[in-house]
Amino acid sequence: MGCLNRVGGCVFGILLLVAAAAVALYIFGLSRLDGLLADAVRREFMLPPSSEVIITRGTLLDTLQGSVKRFAVDSKEAKINGLKVEDLEFLAEGIRFDLPRTFLTSQAVLTEVANGQLKMKVSEQALKERWAGELESKGLSNVQVQLKPDGVAVSAVIDLKLAKVRVGAKGALVVDGTDRVMLKVNALELGGANLGIAQLKTAFSQLTPVIDLGVFKMSVAVDQLKLYNGYLRIEAHSISLEEKLALDRKRRAQEQAQQQAETDQAAQDEQTAQDAQTKDAKSDSKVGADAKTKNAAGDVGK
Repeated sequence: MGCLNRVGGCVFGILLLVAAAAVALYIFGLSRLDGLLADAVRREFMLPPSSEVIITRGTLLDTLQGSVKRFAVDSKEAKINGLKVEDLEFLAEGIRFDLPRTFLTSQAVLTEVANGQLKMKVSEQALKERWAGELESKGLSNVQVQLKPDGVAVSAVIDLKLAKVRVGAKGALVVDGTDRVMLKVNALELGGANLGIAQLKTAFSQLTPVIDLGVFKMSVAVDQLKLYNGYLRIEAHSISLEEKLALDRKRRAQEQAQQQAETDQAAQDEQTAQDAQTKDAKSDSKVGADAKTKNAAGDVGK
């Protein structure tokens, strides 16, 4: 009986050791997983090592299925699509990742974000660095960017051989119906240069988007695009596919209404010009008739 007790105690002790090892491995594995996920987020958005990334896991089953409850990012600086941004805040929920690949390669790859909210700001200098190379490839140099509450201004110098002239475009930063923030040109400044307006407008209108928010692995709706003190402030939140389709329909309706308004205005302007020409023709005709009448009266007097 004593022998059986000793064997039983030994087996129980081994089981305890196995359980303790399993718990330690579990804790170590989850801790390592949190580190890998945090590194994946830093790598995705080119965050500095000092940036804070807080991972909140759900149940063990969720983790084993490659899902975490949420993560929060707070970084003074980051780089997204090659664009330097500041004061990045990103709260994401329902994150999916490949668990086996994460442990095999020691690199986590985020595949999906169910919903999230983000805030960031972009400086004039960051936009200048983003667009300078493009404009220089088109013969423009000394690029300047100004962000003011009433809009954005982009200018550059063109060498006309006889003189160097600063040309530019004024407009607004808008969401183009996708996840991209674009420059919409409303007016051109030619600086007295005899240049092709269409070609110049194309050069500024086709600049690389300010930012593509699709990098955040979710469809987004922009809540705020605010220009202030040389910065662009962006705030956005994730939306469902149904919401995105509804926004697309609304955007298309607005574009059609704007196109119709522009068509109506063009027709009105053309009609106004025709009416002015008709009026001038009638005036010239009347002046000619009066002159003929006067000449005829003079001949009769003779």
